[in-house]
Amino acid sequence: EKSPVIMEGGDIIVAREDILIVGNGVRTTSQGIDYMVERFRRSSPPGRYNVIVQQLPSEPESFIHLDMVFTLLDRDKCMVFKPLIMQANQYQTVHITIDDGQVTSIKPVSSILSALKKLGMELKPIVCGGDDDWDMEREQWHSGANSFAFAPGKVLTYARNVHTLDKLNKGGFEIIKASDFISGRTKMG
Repeated sequence: EKSPVIMEGGDIIVAREDILIVGNGVRTTSQGIDYMVERFRRSSPPGRYNVIVQQLPSEPESFIHLDMVFTLLDRDKCMVFKPLIMQANQYQTVHITIDDGQVTSIKPVSSILSALKKLGMELKPIVCGGDDDWDMEREQWHSGANSFAFAPGKVLTYARNVHTLDKLNKGGFEIIKASDFISGRTKMG
């Protein structure tokens, strides 16, 4: 029998020592999140900790993980799929507070961004797919929000998402083609 406790790395973001952001969808169940909160509660040093849970659509499969709609790009920037992260919709965002090993609050919040701002982590969102609804939808489907930050301000992402790349460039990111980096024609600082 399959365990109801399921979690995958694409749904888990350590935003700060005291902040965990978790996607709740087909690959990370509510029971998996309960398990993480319980482990966090029992094994963390005394203090206040925060778990922000974002409910994800179960269909289409492009919403498989949190990192398909929200990723950190830098200390003060993130990539978002605007319709789910920044606009009113049917999917809940919940802020769980753990104080000195006890869950002290579980409350709905308007968004990941607003919850992070209240915790002193204000992020500038860069919108996956740009300004057009169709482009947002298409580039989210093609993993436009699924960027991998390997250092502050340095990310790997897909070249096919041209509107997302344009938004990244306008957001202060230099775009370097993989072929230029691999050949040595361009170096990353």
